[in-house]
Amino acid sequence: MYLFYILKNNLYLFLIILSMIILFIIIFILYKLIKNKIFINKLKGLIYDEENKNFLLKYFNEKYTDYKLYKKSKKIEEIAVKYDLKLIKLLKMDDIWINYLIKKNNITDYYRILKYNFDKGLFKCFLISLNDKKYADILKKWMEKKFDTFFMKYIALAGNGENFNGDRAFAIYNDKIDEIREISGDQEWQVRFFSIKILLNDKNTKSIRAIWESINDPNPQIRITIINELNSDEPERLYNQLFNLVLNDPIFDVRNAAWTRIHTEFSNYYNIKKLKLSDEQTIHLLQLLRTNVIDDENFAFNYINDSNLEKRFYAAKYLDKNKSLLKLCLNVSLGDKESLERNFNILKHATEVNALSFLSVINTTNNPASLLICSKILHSHGNRIYIKNLAKKVFSIFSDNIYLKELYESTLKCLHSRGDDEALKILKDELIKRKNNEEISNLIFRYIPSRGDEIFLDILFEIFINNDYKSLDELRKLLLKMPESIILEKILHIILSIDNKCSEKTKIESLKLLGEMNKQYCVQLILENLSSLSLEDTIKYTKILANYQNEIFKNKVEWLLNSADSKLRAKLISSLPETGIKDFLPIIKSGIKDPDPDVRISCVWSLIGYKDNKSYISVISLLRDPLERVRVEVSKAIGEHGTSEILEELKKILKDENEVNSVKIAAITGISKSKNLKSIEVLTDRMEKENDNELEKELIKALSNKKDKNEIILIIKIFKQAIPKLKKAITESFKIMGDIGEELLIDLLKEKNISLHNYIAEILEHSGFIESRIRKLSYRDPAVRRETAEILSLIGTKTAYRGIVLAARDPDEEVRVKVIKALEKLGTKDCTDILDSLKLDPDLRVRKYTLWALERLEANNL
Repeated sequence: MYLFYILKNNLYLFLIILSMIILFIIIFILYKLIKNKIFINKLKGLIYDEENKNFLLKYFNEKYTDYKLYKKSKKIEEIAVKYDLKLIKLLKMDDIWINYLIKKNNITDYYRILKYNFDKGLFKCFLISLNDKKYADILKKWMEKKFDTFFMKYIALAGNGENFNGDRAFAIYNDKIDEIREISGDQEWQVRFFSIKILLNDKNTKSIRAIWESINDPNPQIRITIINELNSDEPERLYNQLFNLVLNDPIFDVRNAAWTRIHTEFSNYYNIKKLKLSDEQTIHLLQLLRTNVIDDENFAFNYINDSNLEKRFYAAKYLDKNKSLLKLCLNVSLGDKESLERNFNILKHATEVNALSFLSVINTTNNPASLLICSKILHSHGNRIYIKNLAKKVFSIFSDNIYLKELYESTLKCLHSRGDDEALKILKDELIKRKNNEEISNLIFRYIPSRGDEIFLDILFEIFINNDYKSLDELRKLLLKMPESIILEKILHIILSIDNKCSEKTKIESLKLLGEMNKQYCVQLILENLSSLSLEDTIKYTKILANYQNEIFKNKVEWLLNSADSKLRAKLISSLPETGIKDFLPIIKSGIKDPDPDVRISCVWSLIGYKDNKSYISVISLLRDPLERVRVEVSKAIGEHGTSEILEELKKILKDENEVNSVKIAAITGISKSKNLKSIEVLTDRMEKENDNELEKELIKALSNKKDKNEIILIIKIFKQAIPKLKKAITESFKIMGDIGEELLIDLLKEKNISLHNYIAEILEHSGFIESRIRKLSYRDPAVRRETAEILSLIGTKTAYRGIVLAARDPDEEVRVKVIKALEKLGTKDCTDILDSLKLDPDLRVRKYTLWALERLEANNL
């Protein structure tokens, strides 16, 4: 009001302000006109200025948003109609109109789309028409003008398989249902899909038939649509079609849709237990199984061990997802070996097709049986990170308890085959912890991989040098796998050291290790140190060395055999036969007269090792060697390997009253190992005459080593002619043989050698065998009682028949039958009374044999 008052009283000021407003309006109008002119010119430039077209397109893209262009739709449309319709596509106005039609349902945009780009926007117009009948009428009229017939097909093609509300489409376009039904068989799947979506809502029998005929349409989207939307008055028919798709359709999405609908609406028809399926159908079903459904789980378990890996793969994949494999791994006990083995085999088959998630139990369980299964799997399958976690857990719970030893060793195998450096460091800590336990350390040595050389070498050599193990065989095998340069340097230092830091045992073990390394440049070093090794190791490493350059080896050996050190010469001579090189025989033969007794003994054994029979006679002279220990070794050696002539010489030794017992015992020991049958005669001849209790025991013991069939027969023949003293000694030797000797005698009885039968029976009776067998007639196992009855029958002595009589009322039928057969051989009154009592036996077969036996006995008594 105040401002108005001022203007009213000041006309000049009022005119100035009014002029400024008019000027502003004029400037604004001019600006808009100029801007509009520029806009129109640039639009024309897009049409005509080919040289700057790209620049102008960029200008419009940067300057004008879709919204700004949409606001200028009318002007753009005017220019396009007047000059060139391609302007609409250049500016993508058709896309903008389609987008805004969807947002605003503007009827002007609807017409524009149909007019300028119906191919792209036709289906959008169709979708909008489903919600507003006026748009549907517009579309129908426009399409009828545009196309003479089947305009619904053009809508379908424009949709390109896009989904829509079929129920609404049927309601709006039911007047076109004949046309829609007719295009249900079109070659283009998009057209068939469009048709089926609408026909699914039509109850006309023609439409229903078209739907049923399309349930196996080549296009999966159409099959899925029918699966999901078909409502039928024939539920069983629909179920059968759905299940057919589940089993046979090649597309997973189709099978899954059918499976879902079956278990949503038709579960009462479904029974997985009664199915007979092809491999392909089985795989399809395995892919769809439901978790936490016991029937589905059982179905999958049917194929977890299948030889068809594809079926097994899907079964395992399902069981893994269902946590069934996890449960199998957890629900085990070391005490139930059968269940443990069964579950392991199932899980092993699953891992072969890469179903491995159950291995995660390693992180959560302390069940040794579960850990054992996982460890066996991890030998070859599964994430290696689990090996580290497994090792930590197993090493923490392990003790010397054999109950967990299998788990412990299985874990070591995992570390050996697939453990990474971090896991191997855990193993090193375990070795340090157990290094004073020889049994466990040796077990660990067996499973340390050669790739862990840098991790383990220090601790391994610490144990090699300092631990007083009984055997370092496993450790030597392990060190041989390590880098040669490091190992060789360390063991040479030990062998050649003159200080007392390393024990003699360590030096010996180092020499063994050097020998097994097979280094030609260490031949002399090894040969010169052989005296520190056992004979067994000397033979082993000499044989290895002989495989090197032959001439070099022979020259070095000959040089050493002519050296002064008798201990080295003796060891070397003993080992030479294993080389197979006979060039050394002259030196060895001459060594029989060597002043050193150990050399003389070695020469004897070496000649035997070479099997040089011609040289055995020359050895006989050593039976009179001045040293007892030489005579002992010679007697032992030639007794085992000598000829009949040498055995005669040993026989003289045994008779010699002036020879010491140690030599005689050595001779007896050698003779006991001889395969020459004359050795038995030598032993039994001495048994008959020997009065020395010590030697008599050795002779009996030596004879007990003769367990060959021919040897046994000869012993029995000697027993046949023997005086009581020798018979007693022979019987004692059979007692020492034990079960083996008794079995050999029984085998001879079974051969029915009549000439030896009574003597075999006599030996068995005096050895206590028969009483032992009679006691077995009370054993619970009927098989033992049957065998006993048969053996007693074979022996046939009075003592044996006492046992047979005891078995006459055995509850086992076969035992009673064997008894009756045995009693047939006798006709005493006691046996007849027993047979009379068996005539009333409830078993027909027993009664039959009883009557038969009585008839035989009566016939014999006539």
